[in-house]
Amino acid sequence: MYDRRSLSTRLAAAAVATATIVSGMVVGAATSAQAAGRAETPFAYQGSAYGTRVLAGTDQGSAGSGPTAWSVMGCTKAAPVRHSEHGVVGTLNANEMIDVGAVTSATTSYRAKAKELYGSRSVNTVADIVLGDPKGPRLEIGALKTIAKAYSRAGRLGADTKVAWTDVELHLAPSDQPSTGTPLDDLVEAVNSGADAAALEIIEKAGAIEIPQVGTVSFGWERTPVRERRGFAAASAYALKVELANGSTVNLSRAWSKIFTDVPAGVFRGNAYATEASVLGDGISIGRMAMQPLPCQGTGGKWQRNDVTGIDIPGLLRIGKVDSGTMGLQRQVGTARAGTYSYLSSVELGDGALTLQGITGRANVRQNRDGRIVAKHINGTGIASMTVNGEEQVVPTPGNPFVSDDFKVEVGLKIPSVRGIKVTAVRISLLDGSGTVLDLGNAKAKIERR
Repeated sequence: MYDRRSLSTRLAAAAVATATIVSGMVVGAATSAQAAGRAETPFAYQGSAYGTRVLAGTDQGSAGSGPTAWSVMGCTKAAPVRHSEHGVVGTLNANEMIDVGAVTSATTSYRAKAKELYGSRSVNTVADIVLGDPKGPRLEIGALKTIAKAYSRAGRLGADTKVAWTDVELHLAPSDQPSTGTPLDDLVEAVNSGADAAALEIIEKAGAIEIPQVGTVSFGWERTPVRERRGFAAASAYALKVELANGSTVNLSRAWSKIFTDVPAGVFRGNAYATEASVLGDGISIGRMAMQPLPCQGTGGKWQRNDVTGIDIPGLLRIGKVDSGTMGLQRQVGTARAGTYSYLSSVELGDGALTLQGITGRANVRQNRDGRIVAKHINGTGIASMTVNGEEQVVPTPGNPFVSDDFKVEVGLKIPSVRGIKVTAVRISLLDGSGTVLDLGNAKAKIERR
């Protein structure tokens, strides 16, 4: 019999090694509010904004972090709708080269019917940013602000972005003072003269500027595609990317918005992903592999897929090929259907303590022309085979889990809602008191009228 405590402990260690971990604390409140006069509109809206996102570096102490103060407005036809997040971040993941103060994000749908104006707006503000050694060479920014708007005005689609920053300071070691013969000289001159806008333009024109002992600073990007024939407009931007000297990469101040015109039957919501795990005793989580969202307006009936080769942590966890997909189709007469799935070819836990083959999670929803949901099911969800310590077992069925001294295996866990359904194909719970849970084959599909 394998060591239960060892398995749980090693799974926690694997989560640290493979997951995107947020250890920079965000202290604040999330709000979701709808102003008076909220109503269904002829358009659909989406938006997202966050303050920082850190990609793991190679040096010790440079772990990554997920988005901070992340505000998300899911697909909706209603306006006005508002979501916001705010907080104080501090040092991210004990990474002494990244320190951030207050972060505020907001996503909003809006309408001014008399002006024939409808839109989606996302805004992020990050304040008191210090990149580099707090007591040595560093780049300080008083505030970064990014705005993304996608809208329809008098029947014409449009999109705008804006990036601004204020109170920029650059502290260099005496040996690194100009002249260096590089764009750094121009940046230092602009900063010393208080020309914040000019400093941003210098970075944008140069593409990237290396700041000694701090890292490489590059302007983010701004994109505003408008596709009248395809029925959407989008605005997307983030302010800065900094590749720090310790190997970490930090993206600062991100916002995007979208508006869709061709949504006669409603809007789609859902996603599919292969794995999600938590080791509750240690507060650690493993992220969602092969994540595939279901687009707001659907996919025109075509499947959109995301597949990965899986992971192999010897003696602990081995996941084979993974494939997730989503599909949404709506017609002018009001009918619509949505489908999502996630498939894992194999999962092995603890050197063969548990092996599962052919794990599939499926969610399907169908709407008639009157806007009524006439079908929602998880047909096709299940596993092909299961072995425990090399011995083949009868595959569990929904409501009849397999339970050993070490773990519990549940199949076909579904959560229906009024207009959709969500399923986890397999849930593995370790019974060693650690609270470790591994969800496999996750799929969700929903069709909303507004």
